[in-house]
Amino acid sequence: MQAPRPRSTPPSPACRADVLLARIAAMADTFQDAISFRLQHSVSHMASNLSVLCPTPGKRMFAFAHDSKACITVIEGLLKKAAPSHLLVNDSQGSGVRAPYISQACHRHERGSVQVSWCVATSQYLVLLAAQSIQFFDVAGALLFEHKLPDHVEFARGIAAVGHKSVAVGLSTGEILVFNPANPIAPLEYTLTGPASPVSDLASNPSLTRLASSHENGALMVWDPAARKTQWIVAQEGALCMAAACTDALLCCGLVSGVVQIYSFETQTLLASISAHARSVYALALDGHGLLASVGEDSRVCVWTLPTAAQAPELRFSVTISGRMPTGAVFAGQDLCVACYDTERLFVFERV
Repeated sequence: MQAPRPRSTPPSPACRADVLLARIAAMADTFQDAISFRLQHSVSHMASNLSVLCPTPGKRMFAFAHDSKACITVIEGLLKKAAPSHLLVNDSQGSGVRAPYISQACHRHERGSVQVSWCVATSQYLVLLAAQSIQFFDVAGALLFEHKLPDHVEFARGIAAVGHKSVAVGLSTGEILVFNPANPIAPLEYTLTGPASPVSDLASNPSLTRLASSHENGALMVWDPAARKTQWIVAQEGALCMAAACTDALLCCGLVSGVVQIYSFETQTLLASISAHARSVYALALDGHGLLASVGEDSRVCVWTLPTAAQAPELRFSVTISGRMPTGAVFAGQDLCVACYDTERLFVFERV
């Protein structure tokens, strides 16, 4: 089957030169078939259900949600010789988790699940979104503090670091809570008020100066955390964005339709629209050197070059994980790591 071709509008000359140089450096890269590691538990059914923390060279700590638990798999040293170890972080409430869900029935999160992600602000945190609370843990899995949600909030969803010291969390009300984890006595700093539609995902750029929020009604917004206000309303409504990712120059959105859209922060325009997947996009990942990975409900794992002033995105790698539904993807160093729903395996595609 022929790989899908990206549809794009001409990129703006304002795209940054560093993106172009990174893309040129990445052109020789490709990935080889996956090796896999056994996980302690299977992966829950939710978008972007995989994150990674690399606290020291050669050490990778992968976090994902399994029911009401945050699971951490630690891999050290060379992949082919590694022996993973496992940690388990329990939702402090123990039970009764109301699972957040996307409106379309085929994209509901599995009943009883939580969301979990690593977040690096003033320190390294594991953030767990449970039924009635938002919980912050340290790297060892010790609970630092818990923020109770009011009764009118059905769930929290979307986690992103902002402003170097803060962590943002989206709510079912459309609001975004911004915490300072370094102040566990009074961690809630402020609230951003978005459209009255549940947040579907949050993403920030590497410099942590911008925060993007997507909402179930199709709204897509870019915030200035320092000014605590909207910087750019990308869309008032439209196709639901299931997963978002940012560079300092670009905003990438994976839609429920399977399309990946890429916008320029500087010109506030759509640079490219890629027909990436036959069904919903479930996760996006950036390698920091000009490559974007997308995984979808169609079982495909794809790696694309980012658009530049001179060229549209190009497909660099594609593979189907037969019989599996990828729901999480991250770059860990040079390698692309993928987690799949209801699967006790972590798939790692090595760059060659």
